[in-house]
Order: sequence, then C-alpha cells, then structure tokens
Amino acid sequence: MPLTRILFASDIHGSKLVWVKFLNMIEEYKANIAIMAGDLSAKEILPIAHNAKSNSYQATLFGKKYDVRSKQEVNDLQEQAKAFGILPLITDNNELQKISDDPTYQRKIFEDLDIVSILEWIEIAKNRSFDKNIKIIMITGNDDSRRIDEILRKDDLILYPDQGLDLDAYHKLISFEYVNPTPWNSPRELPEKELKKKLEHVFNSVNDYDHVVAAIHAPPFKSGLDNAPKLDKKKRPVHVLGAPSYSPVGSKAVREVIEKYQPKLTLHGHIHESGGVTRIGRTLSINPGSDYDGGILKAYLIQLSKEKIEGLKFVEDTGFDPLFF
Repeated sequence: MPLTRILFASDIHGSKLVWVKFLNMIEEYKANIAIMAGDLSAKEILPIAHNAKSNSYQATLFGKKYDVRSKQEVNDLQEQAKAFGILPLITDNNELQKISDDPTYQRKIFEDLDIVSILEWIEIAKNRSFDKNIKIIMITGNDDSRRIDEILRKDDLILYPDQGLDLDAYHKLISFEYVNPTPWNSPRELPEKELKKKLEHVFNSVNDYDHVVAAIHAPPFKSGLDNAPKLDKKKRPVHVLGAPSYSPVGSKAVREVIEKYQPKLTLHGHIHESGGVTRIGRTLSINPGSDYDGGILKAYLIQLSKEKIEGLKFVEDTGFDPLFF
C-alpha cells in the first residue's frame, strides 16, 4: 500500500527565504502533501524612504543604515528584508508621517503588503515543476487577516481547507485557525469557551477520527508544545537567575477536544519556542517550532498509511539561499 508523505511547517511570518526552502523540501523529500499552517503574515515593515534632495533611498535594516541610489541596490535591499519576513515599503517622509498618524491607514498598508507577499509566494510555487498530484496546502493563523483567506480560496494551485479536504483515499484534513487569548490582541483570538464551541463544530463535520488529521493552530495546554516566555505587565520577558522563565500558554479547549475525539494526528504552531512531539491518548500531536526571523525552516515529515503513522522525522534547513545573497 503506498504511503502518504506530508511535509508540515508553520509560522513563517512573511519570510520569503523560508517559503523557498519549504518548496525545495517538497522536492527533496518527495512529499505528496505540503502543509504550511498558520501565521503567514509578516510582523514588520521596512520603510525605504525616497530623499528628493539626494535622489536616494534611505532605510535601516538590522541596525545598519542604507543610502542607495540604483534600482538594483533598492531591489537587493527589498529582497534582503523579504528573506527574513520584513515587508519593504517604498515611500517618502510625507507618507511615513501619515502612516504614523493614522492607525487605520497603517493597518491597510500592512495588509496590502502582506497580500503582495503571499501572491509572490504563490507565483514562485507555480513556476516550480511540481507533479500535478502534489497537494500544496496553506492555512491561516491568528495573525493573518481575512484578506489572505480570500486570496487562498481563489487560487487554482493552493488548497485552502476551510471546509476540510481529502488528503488521500483514507485521510481527511480539518483546520482551525483561532487561538486562546494572548497579550497581543491578534485578529483571531477567542475566549476558551467560545473557542471550544467552534472547534466542536469543526470536529462534528467529520467522522472516523482514526483517519482525521487536524491542523489546529493553537497547541493543547500543558502538552510541552505550548511553553512560551513569561511576560511582565509591560510584555517584557521575565528572567529568573538570569534565565528566561517559561510557562504553558496553550489552549485548554484544544486539549479537551483532542482528548474527546482522539484524531490520528494534530498539527500545531503558534508557539515558536516549543517545537516537539507528544501524545495525548492515541493522538500524535506535533509543533515544528519556528525560527523564521533567522531564515531557518523547521518542519516535520510524516508518513501515513491507512492503519497508522508509519514514520516521523524532524527536518531543518539553516542555510542561506543564493536567491537572496
């Protein structure tokens, strides 16, 4: 019986370099299914401001100041930013002031740049010579705007499983992008009670949980996949004896639903620092973790047969792609 080989990663937050590595891994490991699950959006913008007096473009990236003039230099600066999940914005001082003064306009600019980024990723994927039977699945997370969902739903290459989809002849994928409340007030957060109600609805849309794969962005509470740095009232990491202190921040509702339905496999992200694998009853739960801002891809290869999970391997790409350097 042929095996289904899944490549699973999450939380790349706008990193074009990590996306390219993900596409490379599909080919390298001969995955049938590639799932990029949750938090596709970047976290910051790089203003590249035009200075009319000097006819140059100025920016500060990773603490280094740039003053560039040629089109190639500007393009190189943009690509370096995109590699590490920073959205470049060609602008001027007048627009920068408007962005600073108007939070609504700021949000629109951010979302517009995110859409441009996602469309660029999809175009890169389309230019690869992937076998037509390979399924590339992208799922949004708590940091992603609804506009990204719309883009993914309309695309003819990318699969977006908001209504569930068949992974193979036996396995069904369901997904859930909401998380329990965080200090960051991200777009898709819900109180645990409401989160559980919505998650129950998703699980009730399928049966035969022996063959369900659930991509749930929030990891289950106290699973070892949800340990994040403790924060003080100013959202600064708490240190004890000079070392950062960690605590579980996953969802109790997610854990309760997994315990109740016992799907074959659950795929999580959200907590970058807490990659790993655990079991909750018969369910295997995975969080690959994320180092997107270092240009590092962290992922898992999972091999499924009808009966069981046949194999599991953590894979990582820490190198730099010559596309960017």
